[in-house]
Amino acid sequence: MCARNKISVSVIVVALILMVNGLPSTVPSSKTKANICELDYTLMFCNCYPSDNPVEATCFATSNNITEDNPIWTWFQYEPTLSIIKLSAYNDRTFQYIPRQMITSLANSLVRLQVNENNLISLETGIISGMNKLERVDFALCERMTVQENAFQNLPNLTKVTFSKSNFTVLRHIFQDVPKLEELYLEDNQIERIEPGAFVGLNGLKYIYLDNNLIHSLTKKTFVGLDQLLELNMVNNRIKYLPPFVFSEMENLNTIDLSSNKISMIDANAFSGLVNLNKVLLPHNQLRSFPMGGLFSGSQSLVIIDISWNNFEHLSWDVSFQPSKERFARMQIQGKTLFTATTRKISRHSRKNRIILIEHKSPI
Repeated sequence: MCARNKISVSVIVVALILMVNGLPSTVPSSKTKANICELDYTLMFCNCYPSDNPVEATCFATSNNITEDNPIWTWFQYEPTLSIIKLSAYNDRTFQYIPRQMITSLANSLVRLQVNENNLISLETGIISGMNKLERVDFALCERMTVQENAFQNLPNLTKVTFSKSNFTVLRHIFQDVPKLEELYLEDNQIERIEPGAFVGLNGLKYIYLDNNLIHSLTKKTFVGLDQLLELNMVNNRIKYLPPFVFSEMENLNTIDLSSNKISMIDANAFSGLVNLNKVLLPHNQLRSFPMGGLFSGSQSLVIIDISWNNFEHLSWDVSFQPSKERFARMQIQGKTLFTATTRKISRHSRKNRIILIEHKSPI
């Protein structure tokens, strides 16, 4: 009987202690500094480098039940030296959102954010914003994603953004106040449409990669805002027609790569206004004719034109196209070709599927 009373008293004492001190929890008390590098495996775990004052953390989801408001995301505020964060899936467990509390906690230290192999449903408006040191953001192998307008805001040092194999279908105006953004990689997605004005405000952008998407049409409004762009890459899309002045907003454009599309028609003014154009790549399309001179009459810096592997019936060398004597125009062409040269002598050096045209000083 006495033993039972002693046990009862002990249970009551333990209960009182727990009531005073609280139940064991993964959430730190105000007197305890949390450490994301020492998490248990219940929700996620992070590998940190170095172990003391870490600058890089790779965090893996070990549960699909970690909610966006879970206090664990506030633990990042206790790691002020972190500059690189990687969020990755682990087996079948993935992150399905970008945690706002983590972004807020690292607003003054994060330089690079990388998100790999996750089931991100949506990047909401303003989800990545107000990060003064952020320079690079990478999304890769995210199975399904919708990127809302102005998802990236007020990022004064952002220079490079990559979306690779993230399967979003519409490119909207997703950037606001990102004055230093220079490189945008959007390859291997399912982009079908670029909304007018999608690039407005990206005056510092130099390189765009839109290869391996499903884009089928372009207009003059597609590229508004890209007056400093140097290189446009749209390999392996479904573009059929280049309308008039479609590239005219990009007056500093140096290189256009439209290889492996379905282009069968090019308006005579499609390349108008491109005074700095140096290279045009159009192989593996469906062109039957190509009035070379008329298309590039204003492009006096043009050096390379690749129109190999098309379905040509006629090619013409227009007298209005007068390249400078200090350079040559090289055309890579499949099969037999026809040229008309009325004011200059053209040397032809045949190679496999290639003809090189070199301007001569002496008239015909």
